[in-house]
Amino acid sequence: MKHILLIVALLCVTISNAQLRTTSYVTVGGTGDYTNQPYVPQAKFSRTQTIYYPEQIKFNGEITGLRFFTAFSNTTTSPTPNTNLIFKIGHTTKEEFESGDGFIADEDLTEIGIATYYANAYEFILIFDESFNYNGIDNLVIDVEDVNPGQSSSALFGWQGTENFNNPPTRSRVRITEAFDDGSTSTSVLYQNSFAKTRFDGNLQVCQTSSVASIDNVTNTTAEFTLNENTEANHYRYVITEAGEDIPESYTVTNDLTFSVSDLLPSQDYYVNVKTDCDAFGVTSGYRSYYFKTRPNALSLPYTIDFESDFARDYAIPNYGVEINAEAANESGFGLMFNGPGYPQYLNYVDYGDPFEENQDFIRTFSMDVDLTQNAIHPILKFDISQTAEAYLRVKIKAYADDNVYTGVAEDFIYNAAYDDNDFKTASIDLSQFVGELITIKLENVSKSTTRKTYLDNIKILENDCEVITNIASVSSDNSIALNWDATADGAYEVVAAEFEENPSVDYIPADTENYTFSELPAATSYKLFVRNSCETSHSPWSKLYASTDPEYLEPGYDNYFNDEAVLETNLFSVMHSESSKLEFVNYSVYDRLVLHQRDSNAEWVGGDATTETQAWNENKDFLTGLKFKIDGAHLSDGNVDITFNQLHHYSSTPSNSWFRILINGEQYGPSYNPNTRYQDPLTTVSVDLNPYLGDDITFELQHVGRTKDYFSFTPIGGDGTVINRIVFTGNALSVEDSEYLSVKLYPNPATSEVLIEGLQHQSELTIVDVNGRALTSFTSRNTSASLDVSEYNLGLYFVEIKSGEQLQTLKFIKQ
Repeated sequence: MKHILLIVALLCVTISNAQLRTTSYVTVGGTGDYTNQPYVPQAKFSRTQTIYYPEQIKFNGEITGLRFFTAFSNTTTSPTPNTNLIFKIGHTTKEEFESGDGFIADEDLTEIGIATYYANAYEFILIFDESFNYNGIDNLVIDVEDVNPGQSSSALFGWQGTENFNNPPTRSRVRITEAFDDGSTSTSVLYQNSFAKTRFDGNLQVCQTSSVASIDNVTNTTAEFTLNENTEANHYRYVITEAGEDIPESYTVTNDLTFSVSDLLPSQDYYVNVKTDCDAFGVTSGYRSYYFKTRPNALSLPYTIDFESDFARDYAIPNYGVEINAEAANESGFGLMFNGPGYPQYLNYVDYGDPFEENQDFIRTFSMDVDLTQNAIHPILKFDISQTAEAYLRVKIKAYADDNVYTGVAEDFIYNAAYDDNDFKTASIDLSQFVGELITIKLENVSKSTTRKTYLDNIKILENDCEVITNIASVSSDNSIALNWDATADGAYEVVAAEFEENPSVDYIPADTENYTFSELPAATSYKLFVRNSCETSHSPWSKLYASTDPEYLEPGYDNYFNDEAVLETNLFSVMHSESSKLEFVNYSVYDRLVLHQRDSNAEWVGGDATTETQAWNENKDFLTGLKFKIDGAHLSDGNVDITFNQLHHYSSTPSNSWFRILINGEQYGPSYNPNTRYQDPLTTVSVDLNPYLGDDITFELQHVGRTKDYFSFTPIGGDGTVINRIVFTGNALSVEDSEYLSVKLYPNPATSEVLIEGLQHQSELTIVDVNGRALTSFTSRNTSASLDVSEYNLGLYFVEIKSGEQLQTLKFIKQ
């Protein structure tokens, strides 16, 4: 039996040592207030008793001294004989002083001798003649009595501490004796919730600290927690509480650094509260609390959130900046409202640039998890939206439980109402590419103030009942982009366009045929274009296309190094964008360099580390970035173009993840190129003889595709990119006689009913061809001008082929 007791005792000592650590001092209390404790310097006599609670001081062991902190600087003295203070200390079960209570009895306290005290600029230091052993479990009371007649008239002599007058607990009793000029005295008693900032010196034990390193694998009902490793602690307490709930006395003890909890409520704010298990060994310690939120219940098709019924824990919203109210309803009782912050937070709002990029702290999010692994075919997200001006909403579709805020990506849509347009509209977003996945959908709002609002209602996940546009294509001129698409059912359509770095307006344009032309556009400008079907009671998701208007012609003698953004500001080059495209000037040494690479997106690279040429150009079109320029080959007698470039690849990728090629009039010229080194490839110059292409426009496209997104540098890290260094165009124009021979003009363009052609040679043969290459009509003009009736033509792009003798010229026009 003695052996068993010895083993248990040793085990307790071992565990205790593992939970506690020694320290020479512990400080408690604040510095923001002035207190009457430990004694009142302005009184003739004073006595105070102050209760310290174990969950506040959090130690046990031998106390050998105390320090109190003065509010203002003292005269430094060290040491000074103690002639005026009687000091007592003890354990007590008393929780607070009530009105009428006397001091805790002397027989319950231990008087501690203090032969001398020390002082420095801001400290009053008491050294005990003998130590006091505090058990760490009971309340501790400190009794200080000033028995030496005399007082300070200075209000500058006082104590730093914490006071919370008129609020429980009343932890201090103060007796003050005042002296008057006639020699009389008066005694008063105060009950206060205040205490001096106090430092306990000695051979003390405190808890080993415990903290949460990560919160992982959070689902709608479970979560996993990992504690930071503490080699001197081997037992931990934890308890889960809902936000706003007091920490209960019950808890769980574990000796694992990683533990999981279950049976949680979905979409609920929680705290995990952790500490080492040192309470069992004589030290009361407080919990450290860490916030987390469970996922909402995953939704399956079909599902509607209308905000009318009790919360079904089917979505998640923050506790501020979002509310369910009648103001946000669309022909119903309730909807969801986003709004910005109030004063003074809104003063930090940035009004320029991407509103989400510049104001990440203002983003408020509606989040839901959607399960598309069961029977989903053509799922869509639909919601009704209304906004005031200067409120912005975007939709992010991410992998399940991805709660990161993504910026730096050109958005398909950022919903933003005009000042005079705050009616509800219905948004439809295609989810077909996520079939078979569990995804998280986030509706993120940012707005400047409480008056800038976004209203949402009738959020639905369902199968699409409105035919999706297919085979959307475009043909560009220098001032227009003509769209055409396929749809099996006749109906109404809507189109909208925005420059690549901008967001589409809410002014959708109706179209009643499968084509539409955006006209009067600036040259050499990149666009995002959208088309959707408008059904009787719904809309299909938007189908998207990237396109650019054509640039103006390069002139013979053009010679430029691409080391400054001004090179692209002359309308001589169009940028060809895609889902992951990125074109930017990156600094290298003294100069910038024009780099074609990739931005972040949801596009997935095909081919891995061993991408083939076919995969690069046919299956990774979402990663293409290009630069297009044109030459007027109809007015050249000869010419040559030199293109100088080099390539890089990212340190984590391979040369087959970075590709470059040159297209001329849509046909590849020469081979596809890959880098030979990560970032030290020499410059390559490709020289193109233009003679085979003379007689018509000559269009160059410099195309790059690469794998690594959102990173490029001229360092060993590198990046999958192509650097365009220099373009040189030399050539000779046709003679005046030859040039006049081919100077044919076509107008108006775009045309609605008639096209006029001037400058023809006698006996010119004209053929009208549509975008599919079909000849619509042919005739011979015996005059120098001709007119074409196009009133019956469908909207779209057409070509006029003009043959005069051996010369062939092709003109384009758009019917609108």
